[in-house]
Amino acid sequence: MTRPKRTANLELQMEPQTAQPQAPQKAENKKVLLLLLALLGLLVIGFLGYLIFARQSEKEPTSRVVTGLSRDSIVIGQRSAVTGVFPDSAPEFYSVVFNNHIFEGLGRIVDGEPKPALATSWTNQDKNTWRFMIRKGVKFHNGNTLTADDVKFSIDEALKNNWPNAFNLGTVKSVTVVDDFTVDIKTNGPDPVLLNRLVYAFVVSEKQFKEKGDKPAVGTGPYKFVGLNKSEAILESNGDYYLGQPKIKKVTWKFLPNASTDEKLVEAVKNGEVDIIAIRGKNLGNAVGSGYQVKTLADPFITFLWLDTARDKSPYISKSPSPLKNKLVREAMYKVVDINRIIESSEIAGVAASQFVTEDIFGYNPDVKRPEPNVEEAKNLMKQAGLPDGFSLTVDLEDAAEPVFEPIIKELAKINVKVKLNPISFDDLGKKVFETKDTSAFILEYGAETFDAGEIFLNVLHTPGGGFGGDNFLKFNNLEIDKLAEEIATTFESRSRREKLQETTKKAVVELPMIPLFSTKFTYIFRDNFDWTPTSFGAIYVNEISGREIVTE
Repeated sequence: MTRPKRTANLELQMEPQTAQPQAPQKAENKKVLLLLLALLGLLVIGFLGYLIFARQSEKEPTSRVVTGLSRDSIVIGQRSAVTGVFPDSAPEFYSVVFNNHIFEGLGRIVDGEPKPALATSWTNQDKNTWRFMIRKGVKFHNGNTLTADDVKFSIDEALKNNWPNAFNLGTVKSVTVVDDFTVDIKTNGPDPVLLNRLVYAFVVSEKQFKEKGDKPAVGTGPYKFVGLNKSEAILESNGDYYLGQPKIKKVTWKFLPNASTDEKLVEAVKNGEVDIIAIRGKNLGNAVGSGYQVKTLADPFITFLWLDTARDKSPYISKSPSPLKNKLVREAMYKVVDINRIIESSEIAGVAASQFVTEDIFGYNPDVKRPEPNVEEAKNLMKQAGLPDGFSLTVDLEDAAEPVFEPIIKELAKINVKVKLNPISFDDLGKKVFETKDTSAFILEYGAETFDAGEIFLNVLHTPGGGFGGDNFLKFNNLEIDKLAEEIATTFESRSRREKLQETTKKAVVELPMIPLFSTKFTYIFRDNFDWTPTSFGAIYVNEISGREIVTE
């Protein structure tokens, strides 16, 4: 049955009611949906992050440098030619470095200290006797086995025939073979740096010399001789080298013209003519661009103005007796030259020198300073010497170095010392200096390669004779310095030796037989596919070079 409708009073008749809760199943479904949405968001963010990372990884690949690799060849560019294969060679820097690849001494200099080479150890039996234990299993390049007999033969022949390294053996009295791999070397008196000097006393094969002569000699070094002419020298690696075969298989030294400038050397490396060069210029390392490494090294060699202080009549000086014999004149020449200003205004990268060795050498005296340039004081010294009007003088030098020394001429002109530069080839300069002595003054580098300042006093400033003064090219003579040098020659104890070296430096700088000018900072430029760190004295030893490669991953 139906009820009749009563709509008119419906609102009035309804009772107030509270809101009813949702059904449990619907609420649970909403929570699940929200959780799924959150997870989906995280997945999207993660995927986008992966895409970004992958894209960045493609743009920025990782790379690393691999060294110690082998290379088939390297070409070294240098201005000066090698004079010959030892012992038919000269004792100048480039020839010694070249021959040091073929030959070795009993020791070698590493980071300024003597280290083992053909000798594995040594002792002092007494102050005049050194005993060396010779390395076993070493072969000469022709297959002969190294023994103590080869060491004795090499030293005896060097002294007898005045080989290029003989000046390093001036104190040697005798060599005695104790057994196949032991030698005793007796000296005329105590020689504290004999070991340092024996680094450059190259050992040759006695058997080869007696059977075939020295054309050319064979050594035990990391490289074998292949050929030498006026334009280049070639070596190949020694596969039997006792320290392991070098990484570079073939080495070519390319001799560029003596007149080559730094700019020409840089051009040679840029156009692929050579792989490595050494230059003296300040800013040229920036000119090569990418694909090259540029490294600098302060050179322990010092450039000197050498003076003829011995002869009354010197061949290229306007007055007689020679003004260069007067210490006051030499002091005036030293004091008038503002070498720091010349270095700053020139293209050379250098450091003014205050004495005969650099601070890298044992015996350097930090208390000896270069005097401040003073024109008036220099003029007064010339007046005291009785030469207010000065004199004229010819200075010989290597032709490539002429632009560097032109400013020095202007400085000396301030005290009326009128200098004419005579630029010649390095070979001709060597003949003048080493052979004919046809020079009154010359400019040449010198460095204590034994890493001991005693080399300067015993070899350069000691009066020639008695095993001393082998590099005293112009026969400077001073009995006081001779006496001090001979004391140095017999002093083993390190502290006392340093004190004597520094004392002698003070005396010798006053005498000024050679005027110190500057030491050079060399810049080495080489291709990026080689790995190398320049070592002491700036010698390029190829057995220290390996291949280099940047590997991208």
